[in-house]
Amino acid sequence: MRKYGLHALFLLLLLGMLAYVCMPSGGSGETALYEPSQGGASSSGNGLEPPSRQRSTAAVSRGAKAGAGARNMRGADAFMVDVDSEGKARALLAAVASSGANVHARLLPGLGRLVFRGEPDELEKLLSSADFEGLEAEFNQRLVMIPESGEEERQWGDSGRPFGRGALEWLGIDPAAEDRGKGVKIALLDTSINRDAPCLAGADVKTVDLFGLEDGAAEHGSLVASLIAGSSGNVTGIADAASIISYPVLDANGYGNVFDLAEAIVAAADAGADIISMSLGFPHESAVLRAAVDYAAAKGCVLVASAGNEGASADGSSTVCYPAAFDSVMAVGAVNADGRVAPFSSSGGEVNAAAPGVGLCAEAGDGSGMLFYGTSASAPCAAASIAYVAAACGISVKEAASRMLENTNDAGVPGADAEYGNGNVNAARAMNADEPGIHDAAACDAVGVYDEATDSTTLYFTAQNRGTERIGTLSLDFSFAVNGAYGNRTGSAQFSDVEPGAPVAATVKLPGRVEMDYATVRVSSGGDELPGNDFASVAHPDTKSDFLTSGK
Repeated sequence: MRKYGLHALFLLLLLGMLAYVCMPSGGSGETALYEPSQGGASSSGNGLEPPSRQRSTAAVSRGAKAGAGARNMRGADAFMVDVDSEGKARALLAAVASSGANVHARLLPGLGRLVFRGEPDELEKLLSSADFEGLEAEFNQRLVMIPESGEEERQWGDSGRPFGRGALEWLGIDPAAEDRGKGVKIALLDTSINRDAPCLAGADVKTVDLFGLEDGAAEHGSLVASLIAGSSGNVTGIADAASIISYPVLDANGYGNVFDLAEAIVAAADAGADIISMSLGFPHESAVLRAAVDYAAAKGCVLVASAGNEGASADGSSTVCYPAAFDSVMAVGAVNADGRVAPFSSSGGEVNAAAPGVGLCAEAGDGSGMLFYGTSASAPCAAASIAYVAAACGISVKEAASRMLENTNDAGVPGADAEYGNGNVNAARAMNADEPGIHDAAACDAVGVYDEATDSTTLYFTAQNRGTERIGTLSLDFSFAVNGAYGNRTGSAQFSDVEPGAPVAATVKLPGRVEMDYATVRVSSGGDELPGNDFASVAHPDTKSDFLTSGK
């Protein structure tokens, strides 16, 4: 990020001298971001279209050298160049003003980049001029989108047990606690939200409309805001006392672009946002978006984004979308009310944690209740949980986020993995991380991992020390049935000196690819003060392919 920074005086000078040759009409590019649900009680605003389909329609180029003979811009409505000196910025702005081109040029605050918007043919002509010789240009990308279900035939109902109104309890948050998230500013980059929504009547909500996108009819942003700060018969917000600043970067139909998203991230950071929550994404990396998230992180912001709803790829490659895939952003996957990853949740080494994303009670801008599905719900759940912990403990959001990631509930294979990241977020454990004397042995999961190289499946029966003290002896008993061929089988294991937060697992290796019909895990340890989580049962868990064992 330091590479792109400019002195404050230089920024002020540029802001004063920007050449507005012509304001482009309409927005700055369209991208299928959100399709409102067609009837029913479920919102479909969560998931990305398959990368293969998106890339076939992408009309973008990145990292191309400008100058004579510049390449065809392939329909892009804007490009951006890095300016490393005041003199260069002046020269480029003067070139635009004297060219007569129907182009709007201005500085992207905070990043030392000039943005040029206009008709593609005008921009291509400008970029091909000698004034831009040798400069590296990034073209605007039009594929920012609110996650949608990756396959049309995939149904949200296949995702497991819905949360309903149970998300707060699952997250370890007391819904009766007062001032949840008080003093924390959460920037919501999404569609606009309806500030007159009944569930937001008592919330601290304002809108900063940078791009003329405010629209009270937009649904997705209102659903997301209700999970954070709503209070009604339909929804209880996780951090209802937090301040929400809405930065609409998508129109009511869910269309937007990368340059607007990057500018809004910078604006939110400059306005003092503590957390930036983004329930959106696209499959392509962008240099300017990377610079924007790094800029915000350097200013102390915690950035949280939806991992995406592509599920796991067949070849083991990551399906996590951007900006979640950037190191400066917390990528959040989706789990159901049983704590198991939803089949639509994107996977990859970039996933940091998982949060509720299946059938959460939420409220639309018109006051109607809906069940919200997807990583579009998971990201605000994680963001609001960080706000809750920060306010309750009197710590910074950065420290709260670190505590959250260091004190997750293990799920899937033991340790970090590509589906759950560090694990399922739990605010109570993050809040109690420094409290001595907590003894808690927890049963976690039962999962199978198929290894194609050996044509065998390893079954993991996992537990975790969720307390703050070392467990001298942890006993684990398990039972399972697979493929109906092995009958009921049982086993046990003991583990010594289990450190706080550490997962442990008993394993069974079987030939071939198998699926468990059911499994149970029970743990015990001396002095366990929280025995309510010492038993777990799993019915019909999916067999996982071996690449899912890799973690970030």
